[in-house]
Amino acid sequence: MNLHDAFTQRKTLSAIVYWVTGSVVLVYYFLSLIFVDDSPQDESFSDYVPAIVVAVCAFCLFLNTTRFWRPGRVIFLAGWIFLTNISPPIFIGVSAVSFIIHPLFCLASSMMVHLLFSFQSDRWWFVGALSVCFVLIFTSPQFLLFFDTKKTYATLPFAQDNMIVIFITTSIFANLILIYFYRILWAANLEVQNKNEEIRNLNKGLEDIVQERTQQLRERNQRLQAYAYTNAHILRAPLSRILGLLNLMYKSEDPEEAKRIKQHLEESARELDQVIRQSSVELERNTGESER
Repeated sequence: MNLHDAFTQRKTLSAIVYWVTGSVVLVYYFLSLIFVDDSPQDESFSDYVPAIVVAVCAFCLFLNTTRFWRPGRVIFLAGWIFLTNISPPIFIGVSAVSFIIHPLFCLASSMMVHLLFSFQSDRWWFVGALSVCFVLIFTSPQFLLFFDTKKTYATLPFAQDNMIVIFITTSIFANLILIYFYRILWAANLEVQNKNEEIRNLNKGLEDIVQERTQQLRERNQRLQAYAYTNAHILRAPLSRILGLLNLMYKSEDPEEAKRIKQHLEESARELDQVIRQSSVELERNTGESER
């Protein structure tokens, strides 16, 4: 797989991510309208999140259809991290569940990096985005504590430091698995491309050989046709004389005249034999040139 194929693959995966994300958010939004209590409530930032996500997905899809697919991926990932990892504690608040959900969403963001960027074609973007996700996981307790106005941290039945160690270990392990998977996929695609290139070269060589042999046969047939046409006229002269002399010899009653006719017959026969020998030599020469 070359860099062009890597770009194409990431472009396709990015489009799938945009479509799936936008579709899931739309389904969630419509289901919430149907089943969630619609009593009047004060509007909050979370009420605008579905519309923001759909708008970002649509805009990134538009960029993906142009030559600006990389900015589209950067915008989508930045929007994803902001809406799932940064904005909820700031605009919605922090609860006891946030200390579990927030690192999980940071872990999901690191998985998203593998879908949007390739280490081969977007190396620095890949490393930078993955580093941001690891920093978010590592600083998740401090970030949540900063906005924990209700002091829900004190009600947790477990040590947050231990959970962060578990999340970081899990994130590293999951990302290593994905990297290993993509390396295997990259090697497999590279091998398939090499085999396809060998097959294309082999087919090209066979086509050239077939064209060359076809041209040789065409030239050989042309020479044989010319040879047959020419020799038909060369052989006609001595053969016609022989036939004419035989006709005279049958009609002649003079022994002296019959003797002269026999001499002419011998000369015409030798001439015919010479013509046939020359024709055979010429035929063998033409055949040998065609085979070469």
